[in-house]
Amino acid sequence: MLYMFPLNAYFITKKLRNIEPFVYPLSNNPLTEKVKNWLRFYNARKALQKADRIIAISQFVKDILVNQLHVKHQKIGIVYHDIDNINYHPKKPSYFPLNFENFIFTAGSIRPARGLEDILEALYYLSVQGIRIPLVIAGHVVPNMISYQKN
Repeated sequence: MLYMFPLNAYFITKKLRNIEPFVYPLSNNPLTEKVKNWLRFYNARKALQKADRIIAISQFVKDILVNQLHVKHQKIGIVYHDIDNINYHPKKPSYFPLNFENFIFTAGSIRPARGLEDILEALYYLSVQGIRIPLVIAGHVVPNMISYQKN
């Protein structure tokens, strides 16, 4: 997620919800989604060029902006949206099986840009080595991504 603040306007904020159009503009998306991502890319690139200041949520996002979209690094600040407290111990929901002591959890829309194939491939390689880690996926599937979900 990126937040762009034009300093010459009163609190006008444009928000890009994700960087999918920059990183995975086409990927395995259906044609309608490819067209949407191309339009998102075009509009977001114009907004990035006009912005006086950009807030990225991670170094990864900043690197994409600087290295692939050639945004000046001085325009970009990073604000992480994670937990800094190393003593944080989340509690397992009561409806999880008892043998789920360690697992991989991912949340968000089910779509190619999420990289779920990478998680599945990593879990396959771990299972070949005798390491079994459960995967929990929580996410919404929009109608044009149902075939991707089934695949």
